[in-house]
Amino acid sequence: MKKILFLLPALLALSQTAVTQHAVGVNLAAYRDWSSEFVFKDAFKMCREWTQINLADGSSSSTFNIALRPDGYPQQLPLDSAGNSYGVRTYLFTDATYPIPTGNYTLIAEGTGTIRVRQNGFSGQTYACPGTYAIPQTEGTHFIIDMLQSDADDPVRDIRFVMPGFLDTYETEPFHPEFLSFLTPFQCLRFTAWMRSTGSSIVAWSDRTPVNYYSQTVPFWGNVPYRGVAYEHMADLCNLLSKDAWVNVPHMASDDYIQQFALFLRDHLNPSLKIYLEYSNETWNTIPDYTQSTWVQQQGQAAGYPGPALNQRALFTAKRAADAFRIFDSVFENQESRLVKVLTAQAGNTTVAQTLLNAFLNNVENVNPDSVGVDAFGIAPFFGNFVSNANNVEDALDQAEASLSIAYERMANHRSLMQIQGWSNIPFITYEAGQHLNAADAATDALFCEANHHEKMGELYCRYLQHWFDTIGGGLMMHYNSVSPCNNHGSWGLKDYTGQPDEESPKWLALQQCALTTGVGQVAGDAPVPFRVLPNPASGRLQILLPDNVTYDGVEIFDCRGQLVFAASGAGCDANLTALTPGLYFLVLKKQGRILGWEKVVK
Repeated sequence: MKKILFLLPALLALSQTAVTQHAVGVNLAAYRDWSSEFVFKDAFKMCREWTQINLADGSSSSTFNIALRPDGYPQQLPLDSAGNSYGVRTYLFTDATYPIPTGNYTLIAEGTGTIRVRQNGFSGQTYACPGTYAIPQTEGTHFIIDMLQSDADDPVRDIRFVMPGFLDTYETEPFHPEFLSFLTPFQCLRFTAWMRSTGSSIVAWSDRTPVNYYSQTVPFWGNVPYRGVAYEHMADLCNLLSKDAWVNVPHMASDDYIQQFALFLRDHLNPSLKIYLEYSNETWNTIPDYTQSTWVQQQGQAAGYPGPALNQRALFTAKRAADAFRIFDSVFENQESRLVKVLTAQAGNTTVAQTLLNAFLNNVENVNPDSVGVDAFGIAPFFGNFVSNANNVEDALDQAEASLSIAYERMANHRSLMQIQGWSNIPFITYEAGQHLNAADAATDALFCEANHHEKMGELYCRYLQHWFDTIGGGLMMHYNSVSPCNNHGSWGLKDYTGQPDEESPKWLALQQCALTTGVGQVAGDAPVPFRVLPNPASGRLQILLPDNVTYDGVEIFDCRGQLVFAASGAGCDANLTALTPGLYFLVLKKQGRILGWEKVVK
């Protein structure tokens, strides 16, 4: 993997201004038991859905017959059936290819029973419940947690597996500080993957994940719908960081679900934050996992919409989008400015966009009889889509560079369509964006992974961003995605894992220096001065550690909206968070009025 220590000065030369430049958001990566994005301090929230195991030999069962409580925990264990006794098993950090936090994890469980904890297949140890136990992470591998016994009158429940160093704060400050720090510069968070919008089976409001459910990753088991992270966590995250929320209405959602979802967002999100509202996700996409495509086409056909299938999908999508927008408008009466109602379409086929927008805006087939408005239109103009093979890393990057012209053409085609049709007053945004190198074989995937860590990828990103914002005049760009490892499904993440050094992440560096918001002014010189702030997170006075022979005479602290909330002056002056509310801040060091550098601080 080629290091990019020398990329940062080059990017800073392209963009030394650290004030707001462009509107950039991010798609949060799917939260799974193998996720390399550490969202919660309580790692048990990332556990896999239960597997039924034979307690005699530990083997997994192909069936699941164990009754579960509404919070997802077994009602009673063991289950005795056909001469065998069964318990349940789950996994954390499964098959991790990234550094797992080491140190003592804390296992906490309520109820009466026994739990066994193992690492990577080792024999492990059994713990009585209720109880609190220190579990050392010594192997650097995943955890296997088995529930062996659970009393019917006092079942084991409320299991927590707290990461090292967070036992005192995980309840009042549940999000991992490095996760929060990473998200600080973005304007908007798209929760499509957290909501499991692709292939969702949610119909009723009661189908959503409860906030107290044992796992926030469960896709399905038995009659449990294909859902995702509890909406309360999404709202809490946006409120904490002051970020706009982009949410998706599940494709099969009932009108009552939409009504309840609107009420929830109205009452739980800070009124100063925008809500980007989209119906489903890529209903035009016909690959097998995107079951919403087949469903909306069938509904369009049943409604009597004329073919072909593309037309039926677009018309029914327009209809349900109009229904959802109308319901949200009603719930947000006199607060409509909080909503950004978004229609999205396929980047590579303007026919999809033309059919969808024409139907919605002109009430084709009576899909929008109330003339509900739309506030933005988005596509996903990736580059690198058609690079499927390469001889080496340089070849992969050269092909990715050549593919920029395809992405630019797709941007321009949709911009022209909107102008020709008289829709240019609708803001043009992206719902996903970035590189799209993905292959069908392991060897090429490895090349693509290395290409994503090459300095040239950062340069391509800067050119891509500049074209979207400056040449196309595009609005909000939503990168896909936040943090996820390279694998055979692609190299989507801006970083591979939480805590990865910036110098190993050229896409992340490029996005920061060529597009992102910091809200702290202009950096003096060729590059910011590196410094550390301790402790971080903090609640009071901060210690500032600078390189030798570097001094400062001013400190300013800004909140996530760019508002100055603390200032001090004088040689070596103190910085203090005592009077500030919990959240994310930028600490800026100055020397004679010029910015030396800045650092993110969590309170």
